[in-house]
Amino acid sequence: MLTMKGGKVERCSIGLTNVADTPLWAEEAAKILTGSPLDAPTIKKAVAAAEAITSPASDARGPALYRTKMAGVMLARALDHAKSRARG
Repeated sequence: MLTMKGGKVERCSIGLTNVADTPLWAEEAAKILTGSPLDAPTIKKAVAAAEAITSPASDARGPALYRTKMAGVMLARALDHAKSRARG
């Protein structure tokens, strides 16, 4: 969830699922984004922070590292989509 005001992130909350035993709240990633214009370098830092808290299991569908990296890819896509929908 993301809201923008004056071209900057006013509030942000990021939930991650299927990358740990329980859903994760990526609090540090949200803090990184808050106050930013949601630019590429800031998104990269937030993605790294989100990836750092994951601990997925490997199984027949993929190794843990793949799942961690896909969580980052999906977060970047979600932020891009949220930015395009946010007003302010």
